[in-house]
Amino acid sequence: MSVRMTEEEYAAATKRSTKAPAAPKAKPSKYRNVPTTINGERFDSKGEANRYAALLAAEQTGAISNLRHEVAYALTVSGELIGKYIADYVYYVGGVRVVEDFKSPASRTPFYLWKRKHLLAEHGIVILETDRNT
Repeated sequence: MSVRMTEEEYAAATKRSTKAPAAPKAKPSKYRNVPTTINGERFDSKGEANRYAALLAAEQTGAISNLRHEVAYALTVSGELIGKYIADYVYYVGGVRVVEDFKSPASRTPFYLWKRKHLLAEHGIVILETDRNT
C-alpha cells in the first residue's frame, strides 16, 4: 500500500518552502536618482523635476518664455551625424536662448564633457549647468 503526501507535507519533509521565490530587488539606478513625473512629463530625477517646476513658475510670471524640455541637437563631423546632445531645458530670457542641463557631480562624465565641448564648437552653444542648489 502506498501513502500519498500532500504538497505541504512533502515540502515539510524535504524542508522546502511552497512559497514562490521572492522577486529580486530592483537594481538601484546608476546615479541613485528617482525618476519623477510632472504634468505628464518624465524626468530622470527629483532634482530635474523640481528645476522644471521652478522654470514653469518663472514662465508663468513672464521671467522666461518658450520653455521646452529635452531638446535634441545633432552633433556632426564633416557632415556625418556622430551623435546627439539632448538638453534638459531650452528657454528664452529677454530674447536670448538659454540651453540648460541639470547635473549632479556624478553625472559630469567625460562623455558629457565631450558633448558639451562639441556643442560649443559646432553650434556655438554654451550650456548653463544647474544642480539641486540652483
